[in-house]
Amino acid sequence: MAVNYDYPALISPFLVVMDFTTLLIHEAGHTIFGIFGFRFLAILGGTLMQLLIPTIILISGYWNRQNWLMQLSFFWLGFSWFDSAAYCADAKFQDLPLIGNLPKSAHDFTNLLNALDLLDYYREIAWIMFVIGVLCLLFGLILPILNIKKPTSIDLSADLEKVGLSS
Repeated sequence: MAVNYDYPALISPFLVVMDFTTLLIHEAGHTIFGIFGFRFLAILGGTLMQLLIPTIILISGYWNRQNWLMQLSFFWLGFSWFDSAAYCADAKFQDLPLIGNLPKSAHDFTNLLNALDLLDYYREIAWIMFVIGVLCLLFGLILPILNIKKPTSIDLSADLEKVGLSS
């Protein structure tokens, strides 16, 4: 994944808005989960929040039977997983620029994976996150197929008897 990927012109504004919205939610997650006083949770909070918000919207869409909202949230969730996968894939070398020109020691996934003693598995973890993102996008695409409603049958025999047309 490239740091400065040029998106196709027609979808570029949409993806820029998605990227900045996700970044804003990510950074807010550090603050919100940092309230609990655990450093690990504060670091994890950014990624956790950027995955939690689309998931909450997905659940809301499911409960309210709004298929378009579910599809949109699956897209956003897949996008968030891709974003997190790219960040995780950078854990060892820390080439991605951090917001506010923070030092490399502030890299979320370097700190998280070091704390869990999993830094050597950063590639595998990033690929798992990427695959989850692909599955979210695919599920969002096939959702309309899965939501095909079966035709309901209507029993008209009582109505036909009322008008004298019973069989």
